[in-house]
Amino acid sequence: MLGMLAAVTSAGPWVAGVLANAMWAGSEEPRVNPQALHPLVKDNTAGGPLFSWRPVMTADGSFHGSDRWMAPVGGGIGRVFKDGDQPITPRGQLFNNVVRHAGAASRILQVQLRLPTT
Repeated sequence: MLGMLAAVTSAGPWVAGVLANAMWAGSEEPRVNPQALHPLVKDNTAGGPLFSWRPVMTADGSFHGSDRWMAPVGGGIGRVFKDGDQPITPRGQLFNNVVRHAGAASRILQVQLRLPTT
């Protein structure tokens, strides 16, 4: 079974939203029960950089207690510019996993180059 919820809003240069999903499978051990929460806050400054906060918080039901959570803290910066008529958006974010399960990375680096097609 899969459940998902999405909501996005924008006002001026600000965009905010959240995507939440969960999956449940199995009636006997081992069960699968991952959940994810993807909040989004982005500020598109006029003619300048964009600032974003897009962490991916996860929980895995196969771990026990507080060991099931991943909670990153951080943010990023990018910029929208044009090459002719083609908008290009390079963006980078760095997150420190302040809560993480055993064996998980302590930091996450996300780098994205967006080239929309028309």
